[in-house]
Amino acid sequence: MKEKKKALIPILTMLVLIVILLGIAYALFTFVGEGKVINSVTLKKLKIVLEEDNEINIQDAYPQEDAKALESEGYSFRLINGEGVNANYRIYLDNVEIEEPDEKLVDDYIKFSLEKDGVKGDAKFLTSLGEDGNRIIDENVINSGDTYNYTLRVWVTTEKDIILNDLNNRNPVWKGKIRIEGEQA
Repeated sequence: MKEKKKALIPILTMLVLIVILLGIAYALFTFVGEGKVINSVTLKKLKIVLEEDNEINIQDAYPQEDAKALESEGYSFRLINGEGVNANYRIYLDNVEIEEPDEKLVDDYIKFSLEKDGVKGDAKFLTSLGEDGNRIIDENVINSGDTYNYTLRVWVTTEKDIILNDLNNRNPVWKGKIRIEGEQA
């Protein structure tokens, strides 16, 4: 009986090591970064850098017509692939939790537009992208040595009649962050 237990210990140890090695290998080929200032990941020759210039924050804002909002400054960021391998990527726009005493502005009132390398996108409702956590605003392949420059514009829409009543006597806030997922192409 003791010999069976002794033989079982090396087998269990090997299984645990295999699971750990598989987890490390998976982590080396998958990347998820959340925007703060600069996020960079380098895996062998693949390097993706996400640089953000501004925080995404709607506070003390009045509803805007799309035409005016599309001309606003927006939130600038860059996606850089500075190494020798192409990469598939997805860029998400996620909500950020709002702290008291502020109240979260309902996503139904938020519109956005994404400009990529000087090509302006259409004005769309945030909810058109689906549920928070799954809102892909861009996905593609970035070739080695390429840089994509983005400007994200986010605003409170005038298209919802309820909005003016909902804003009275409150401090509604909407905050977001850019999240990128990438992998070697």
